[in-house]
Amino acid sequence: MIPGADAVAQLARNLIEARKHYGLTQEQVSDRSGVHPTEISRIENGQRDIQVSTIFKLAKAFDLTPGQFIDGAPNDDDRPGVTVSTGQRR
Repeated sequence: MIPGADAVAQLARNLIEARKHYGLTQEQVSDRSGVHPTEISRIENGQRDIQVSTIFKLAKAFDLTPGQFIDGAPNDDDRPGVTVSTGQRR
């Protein structure tokens, strides 16, 4: 078992939920964050321990603070959201 496996699993769920909440593909998250799509896939599958710098990049892709991303904020509609291609905020 990976040390901190519970935290890795929680961050994986948060990433999946944020991506789906905003209707983004892994490739689109990659474009917004600069994190390689393969790394995003591995994070989502719990196969990769996430680095702090990656948390910051992913949070920025969703227009969240790192704390909001870690806490799973995308499910809370009162939190900031990303600007989607139509110019609307979700």
